[in-house]
Amino acid sequence: MTSLDTLLLSATTFELGPQRMSGWILFGIVVGVIVLPFIIGKFVATALKSKEDANRISTVLLTIFLATTPFVFQIVRASINQSRYDSAVEAAETKNQSYKIDDEGVAKINEAMPNVTVQR
Repeated sequence: MTSLDTLLLSATTFELGPQRMSGWILFGIVVGVIVLPFIIGKFVATALKSKEDANRISTVLLTIFLATTPFVFQIVRASINQSRYDSAVEAAETKNQSYKIDDEGVAKINEAMPNVTVQR
């Protein structure tokens, strides 16, 4: 039973570096890349009034979608990682803002650490 649980977990979650992507999102991407070109191809063929060329147009669109998917995926993932990095840097900067210390605080710091100089 443990191997079945492991199989189900691995089928729903894929490791992508430090982040994890849900299997359902990946399934949606795959379906979108494979199904969407056929829907668009049908509409393009209808708009061009040549319904017999719908399969050819759909096949060309499928090829284009499959060829560009890795590149688009990397660009999207990089922008998501960059926004996560920016928010982490912003959070760190807000935590590390300089705090004003009054004279009583300076005296306590000088008592605890005599080798440290406090600038105001």
